[in-house]
Amino acid sequence: MKKLGIDYDTVSTTNPGVIYLSVTGTGPTGPYVKRPAYDTVGQGLGGMLSLLMDAKNPRPIGPNYADSLSGMFACIGVLGALAARAKTGKGQQVDTTMAGSTLAFLIVPATTALATGKIPGPYTRPMQSQTYAFSGSDGLPFAIHLSSPQKFWEGLCKAAGHPEVIDDPRFNTRPNRRKNYSELSRVFAEFFKEKSRAHWMEQLEANDVPHTPVYNLLEVFEDPQIKHMGLEIKIERKDKPTIRTVAFPNEYRDTKNPHPLPPPELGEHNAEYLKPLGYDAAKLAEFKEKGII
Repeated sequence: MKKLGIDYDTVSTTNPGVIYLSVTGTGPTGPYVKRPAYDTVGQGLGGMLSLLMDAKNPRPIGPNYADSLSGMFACIGVLGALAARAKTGKGQQVDTTMAGSTLAFLIVPATTALATGKIPGPYTRPMQSQTYAFSGSDGLPFAIHLSSPQKFWEGLCKAAGHPEVIDDPRFNTRPNRRKNYSELSRVFAEFFKEKSRAHWMEQLEANDVPHTPVYNLLEVFEDPQIKHMGLEIKIERKDKPTIRTVAFPNEYRDTKNPHPLPPPELGEHNAEYLKPLGYDAAKLAEFKEKGII
């Protein structure tokens, strides 16, 4: 941006109230400033990959966390700068990084690691939170989150049709369930092989156990609750296929969520922005003929 003459220091001399956002891999200074960075770099430096993949068989998995998280933290940063400007009248630069955003998202495991010296891995959080995943007789997966209330453990045993396991000394307390996490997973995996996922969903709901089917990203949009929440939206485009995508998840009581416009075609708004800068129709036609816009 500095080479182009549109960096913050230059722009702010003309407009002191400007809020100027920069998103990079690792920030504008430091030993990595010249390194190229993409999502995987942000995930690796921020510690995310170590919580997603098996170190003995390292293969990057999962969605683009660093890309998405840096966008979210960037939004928070801009909103904070807007609030500050409302008080001071001054704008400022906001620098957001993929590595920093990823690490900030991992504040709980990171803080725990710093406090204890113990390095968390992919199964540390599920063991602590008492989260399990199983498959029914039809091979369809589902997940359970017991957390701390004892009633959820008792409800799980009743839902699985094995109330006698409630007092099993291997599993009867939360510390024991953590200690014997793998054994509990093995025992209940055998129970749940006996009937379909739909059957277990009914039993778990009847016993008030936190549970969910594990959907793929097409099944998600067929779920009746997701439909009720209106989380799929359709964006119409002229002479092009309709875009089906995900709605903004927050709902405001007094403000109607804006329906997003279609993504612009390359150069679609060039004329709209160039005209106020003094480029008349003839000049714009010349630019278009030369392939500049």
